[in-house]
Amino acid sequence: MNGDLSPEDVAALREETPLGRTGTPREAGEAIAYLLEAEFLTGQVLGLNGGMVV
Repeated sequence: MNGDLSPEDVAALREETPLGRTGTPREAGEAIAYLLEAEFLTGQVLGLNGGMVV
């Protein structure tokens, strides 16, 4: 998703994120797997943003 960003833009994004890094495909996959397995979880939006939006 960040392939079109310049290295400077990617560095700025990392600095702005509370976790100090961008997420990995594995982390996104783990979140998706959780949503698929959580039977009592309905109608939710899970923000994978490293804490940028609370």
